[in-house]
Amino acid sequence: MSTTLFELRDATVLRGRTRALDGVSIRVSRGEHVAIIGPNGSGKSTLLRTLTRECVPLYRERAPPVIVLGEPRQDLATLRQAFGVVASDLTPWTASPSAADGMAIVLSGFFGTIGLWPHQPVSPAMRARAATLLDQLGVAHVAARALDTMSAGEARRVMLARALVHDPCALLLDEPTTGLDIAGLVELRRALRAIAAAGTSIVLVTHGVSDLIPEIGRTILMQAGRIVADGPTDAVLTGENLTRVLGATVTVGRTADGWYLRY
Repeated sequence: MSTTLFELRDATVLRGRTRALDGVSIRVSRGEHVAIIGPNGSGKSTLLRTLTRECVPLYRERAPPVIVLGEPRQDLATLRQAFGVVASDLTPWTASPSAADGMAIVLSGFFGTIGLWPHQPVSPAMRARAATLLDQLGVAHVAARALDTMSAGEARRVMLARALVHDPCALLLDEPTTGLDIAGLVELRRALRAIAAAGTSIVLVTHGVSDLIPEIGRTILMQAGRIVADGPTDAVLTGENLTRVLGATVTVGRTADGWYLRY
């Protein structure tokens, strides 16, 4: 079994005439926890979407640009084994009548759909798995509640449960703290730390250093579709590096228990 979770090899992705990814090469191992930081438009979300085949890199004959779990061709079964995805935008879910309640949302993760539909067969094992995850993430009480009655923190943890139904090797998190209040941030961070401790890789896309849980040992900085720094988090997250990438004067501090602060 490959120890590599995923690898990009000189991957270039065009969005219109813009190189959203411009010759990006990166390798992430199973069990590794990684943050990808950059300003809006830097290519960090495109990188995640390239892994899940929402974005397709330019074809190169000499070598496949994307490898997941050692496979150059990412079929649906491989991607579900590799990745659970949590996006920041919940709008498609609030607009879908099939996302009736928390349980339906989690169960839909088995089928890769927005909500649960009548033609989708739900087994007792699937329902038990969904109930276990809701309980582990502290949101069993919203199993029968509609999404628009949940707090932002509850809704985000329901989405985490949905992403975990296939027991993926990694969670891909795209700006997961968007819209959360302080209580929601605390709940989400606690959940992510537990997931990381259980052995699931965390790949976190963010523009805020305070989103990084202490378990994230590697950080990648992106700018204009390229990787401009990649290494141990404490070496990469410096005021000098962030000032250069984000275009504003930044000072970085760290608390005694491992959390990063930007000011």
